[in-house]
Order: sequence, then C-alpha cells, then structure tokens
Amino acid sequence: LKPFWLKRSSCSGRYGGACAPTAMETVSAQTVPNRHVTLFDDVHSALHNVTQDLAYLHKVAVDNDQARQAEIASLRKKIEQERVEHNDQLAKFKSDFDALIQSKIEKLLSLIEEIHAAEEKDDREQKARINYMRQEMRLLKDNLKAITGSWNDFAQRARHRRKPAVSATAALESDGRRPSSAPRANVTLNPNTGV
Repeated sequence: LKPFWLKRSSCSGRYGGACAPTAMETVSAQTVPNRHVTLFDDVHSALHNVTQDLAYLHKVAVDNDQARQAEIASLRKKIEQERVEHNDQLAKFKSDFDALIQSKIEKLLSLIEEIHAAEEKDDREQKARINYMRQEMRLLKDNLKAITGSWNDFAQRARHRRKPAVSATAALESDGRRPSSAPRANVTLNPNTGV
C-alpha cells in the first residue's frame, strides 16, 4: 500500500500529457509541503543542537588546546630559565669551590713553609746545642785529664817522696813523742796508692 499522494493516475506522466491532477492530488499537493516542513522539525532541531554542541565542543577543545600550548610554552620557558639559573649556580659553585680550594692550598703551602722554616731553625738550634755540648764535653775531658794528672802526681809524690804515714806514726810512737791525750788513729793503707 502506497500513500495516497504517491499513487499515480493512469496518465503517462504525473502532471504531463492531457491528464490533469485529480482533486485528491491537488489537495494532497497543497497539504504535503506543510506536512514535510513540520515532519522533520524534531530531527532538524536535534541536528541543529548536535551541530551547536559539536561547534561548542570544538571551540572548547581549541581553547583547551591553546591553553595547553600556552602552558607548555610557559613550562618550557620556565624549564629553560631554571636550566640557565642552574648552570649559573653550578658555575658560581665551581668558581667558589675553586677559590676555596686555592685559598686552602695557599694556606697549606704557607704552613708547610713555616714548618720547614721552624724545622731549619730547630735544626740550627739543635746544631748549636750539639756544638755547645761538644765544647762542654771537650772541656770536661780536659778537666778530667787535668784532675787525673793531678791525682797521679799526688799519688806519685805520696808514694815516693814522702814517708808513708804509717812509718812516720810508728817512728813517733817509738820515740814516745805522742801525747797520751791524742786519740790513736787506725790507718789502713791502700796498697795501690800507699795512702
């Protein structure tokens, strides 16, 4: 079954030839365009709404994309700036570290020089003390030689030139010259020195 407006008459063409439209076709031709206009209103409005939604979403996407592009550019610029600042800080740290190391090395070298100078001074003082001690030892040796020589002279004189003290005491006692109040001395002679 076809709708009445699509039914054709027995004429060769729809409106062509000798056939004239029937009354039903005339009525339906007048009412059909109005019906077509209102028939797709919902579809057209839905399509219009979808198109507007798509346009809005497209605009939001473009705006978001531009915002993200701007944010990415800003972040890239910030990263580049931070990289430059980091490189500057690194260079400053390196120069400060080099200056600190240089000052420490100079201080250490000056301290080493002072230690060497102090050691040389200590060496000179030690050599002076050693020389002084040598002179004192030489003087002590000479004095010991002199004392030993004097002692040998004394021992020789006591042995050969003087009568031993025992024989002198014995001679005095045999003569009876010794006073009785004088204490008697117990003298022991050293066989080496005779005293």
